[in-house]
Amino acid sequence: MSPTLKVSRGVWLLLGFSVLTVSVAWFARDRWRPVPPPPDAETVALTAEVAELRDNTDTALASWRKRRAELEQQAWTRAALDALVLEVGPAWHWEWTADDRAAVICVEPHLEAWARHLALLDSLRKKPGLILETVTMRASGLGRDRRFSGIRIELRVVRAASTAANDPLFRPTPSGSRAGVTKANPNPPKP
Repeated sequence: MSPTLKVSRGVWLLLGFSVLTVSVAWFARDRWRPVPPPPDAETVALTAEVAELRDNTDTALASWRKRRAELEQQAWTRAALDALVLEVGPAWHWEWTADDRAAVICVEPHLEAWARHLALLDSLRKKPGLILETVTMRASGLGRDRRFSGIRIELRVVRAASTAANDPLFRPTPSGSRAGVTKANPNPPKP
């Protein structure tokens, strides 16, 4: 006969507690999932897009349409740009670097003309549909011999929708200047 082994109540409680702990761990890991798996890239992109679009209501859309209509009223046509070039005068050379960007370069910068340069900047800044992006003023020399060596004003032009993309006035040439505009003739030829 074999001796009987008596298991104490503490051992039974420990066994029950360990079975309960393993069951809870299995349920949490495989069924409940308190820690979500990391999202894939597409889910992250879509969540960001939803957050971006959350503020796009009908009133926001109406305000953007109103703003666009206001900008289209301020748009520049070929005739208006020709008039602007004439208004600025032959002391400034126009280079078109892209369809809607222009660089206005002073042909002969002088300190004596400082007030006229500032007046031109103020005039261009106040014109609707012209966005003054940068102004670059260079000087060379030291002390009393310091002189202006260049003034460059970069503008962005809000163009009229009717202005064709193949219009030579707005098409940059390989040299970067506008078609028909040279240093000798800063004003474009009239068609």
